[in-house]
Amino acid sequence: MVAALGNGVAMNCAAARAGIVRAQALENYRIRSAVDGEEEPVIGHAAGLLTRGFEGDARLVRLAHGALLDLLAQTPHIDWKTRPAQFYLSLPASGRAKPNPNQVAHVSAATDLERARRILTRSAELAAWPQSPRLAAIKTSGHAGALEAVQAALDDLQAGRAEMAIILAIDSLLDAGSLDWLHASNRLKCDAAPDGLQPGEAGVAIVLTIHGSAPPASCSTGRLLSVHIGEETRHLLSAESARGEALAEVVAHAWADAGVSVPWLILDQNGEVHRALDWGHALVRLRAWTEAFAAPAVWYPAASFGDTGAASALLGICMSVRAWERDYAPSESAIVASVSDGKARAAVAVLKS
Repeated sequence: MVAALGNGVAMNCAAARAGIVRAQALENYRIRSAVDGEEEPVIGHAAGLLTRGFEGDARLVRLAHGALLDLLAQTPHIDWKTRPAQFYLSLPASGRAKPNPNQVAHVSAATDLERARRILTRSAELAAWPQSPRLAAIKTSGHAGALEAVQAALDDLQAGRAEMAIILAIDSLLDAGSLDWLHASNRLKCDAAPDGLQPGEAGVAIVLTIHGSAPPASCSTGRLLSVHIGEETRHLLSAESARGEALAEVVAHAWADAGVSVPWLILDQNGEVHRALDWGHALVRLRAWTEAFAAPAVWYPAASFGDTGAASALLGICMSVRAWERDYAPSESAIVASVSDGKARAAVAVLKS
């Protein structure tokens, strides 16, 4: 993992546990306050020197590069030169940053697949990845995209189409295009939108293998159960308030998989009203279904890392695994839930190994 609190999964998770926050005013992005008209700083959670000075896909390459380097460091027991592995990518939501209408449209005609291949190839080269990376699937549905990528990998592993799967999730809300889009959409936390989000960025990679072929105990591990994916008919992109139906359903299924009395939830809440309403409605439905959700343990990674978009679910999974390894987890199973801006809702149960 690479994110705002460090270059490495151990450093990031330890800093988050300690309550460290490195949110800072962005150096090269300012807006005018809607309250007094003065210049107003924008607070963000940047990945430090790793991404400073980079924009667009180059910034994503830097995040992917850092995640792959940490993955190599965390898996010295795996011979990546001979072990076949397939990549499953979660990238920023398609069409998130609208192009400038004053620019000529021919500047970029690359498809999501071409873009994903370019980002993966370049980041693997920078990380000196031991073999040519093979891209098996790409998801671009935003927050829920990482769990959709996990589901695609699980399907291939269980069907024998893959021996080992690498899920790589990268996103940055700190490039100029994304910041312009957030501000224009009134979603950037500022005087005019006190309930907006603080942008962050992260690159996270995890390895999936079939149960029984797990890596040695020296590696941070957890057991990942079935991913549950649902569709919410009312969502931000439809300009309607979600009623928590799909979110409650996928969380309930994940909780049934977890098999614990008190849920431990890791959510991608980021301060936005639409996301809070969705979860609030879902919680009412879950409490009506079982009293177990009357007082769940809840973690909000965005408080430490900002909104990390398409990387948020994998970041939550890593936080749960590290919590078990360091013995400060509130439960032996965690439910990681994701809410995309569109219709996608997803949740997965992660169990202590």
